[in-house]
Amino acid sequence: MNFALVFRIGSAHADLAANALRKMKYQLRQAEGENDLIALIDGLAKVAAVTRSKDLGDEVRVLSRVTRRRKGVCLSSDGEIRIAMIAAASRKDLMEWVDFLGAWITEIAFEARTADEARVLLLHLRRIIGLQPELIVTCSKAEAALLSIIAS
Repeated sequence: MNFALVFRIGSAHADLAANALRKMKYQLRQAEGENDLIALIDGLAKVAAVTRSKDLGDEVRVLSRVTRRRKGVCLSSDGEIRIAMIAAASRKDLMEWVDFLGAWITEIAFEARTADEARVLLLHLRRIIGLQPELIVTCSKAEAALLSIIAS
C-alpha cells in the first residue's frame, strides 16, 4: 500500500487485496490499535484510487462500515469522509463517482451520533457539494438526516 503513490501498481494487486478482504470477512485482527486500522483502510483506499479498482473501492467501503460498527474502535466521521473521497477516485466516470461518494456520505450521515458530529458533517458536506454540485442529488438524504439530528 505504501508504494501505491510512488510505484506503478497493477490492477492484479488491487484485485488480490479485494479478494483477501472478502475471504477474511473484513476482520483485521493484526492491526495493533485504532491508528493502525485507520492507516490500513486509508492505504487500501489509495490503492483503489491509484489502480482505479472499483472492486477494491467497494471493499474498502464495506471494511470501513464494519470498522465503524465495531466495539472499541472509533472511526471518526471526518476520517471516514476523507477515506471515502480517496476511494471514490476508483471511479473514472463522474456520475459513477457521484453515486459512489454520495451513497457513502449518506451512510455516514445516518450513523451520526450527536448533534455536534452532525454539524461538523453538514459543514463538510456543504463544502464538498460546493466543490462538486452534482453531489446534491445523491447527498440530499444525507443533508436531511444531519439537519434532523441537529434539530433534535
